[in-house]
Amino acid sequence: MTLRCPPHDIEVSFLYDDLSRLNEIRCRNQTVHHLAYDGLGRVVQEEDADGNLRHSSTRTPHAG
Repeated sequence: MTLRCPPHDIEVSFLYDDLSRLNEIRCRNQTVHHLAYDGLGRVVQEEDADGNLRHSSTRTPHAG
């Protein structure tokens, strides 16, 4: 599902896994950058307005 919020043109996308659980939230606008969140609200990827990667975290298994 994607939501657009004029007049600021913010696009929010909700991505779900096969079991309909929230997997990722992506927020993007023209002036700031693109953010991708995991299902727990942690930023997993950040890009600037030109598409350059500013931050990326990989999901690592918990050491046990």
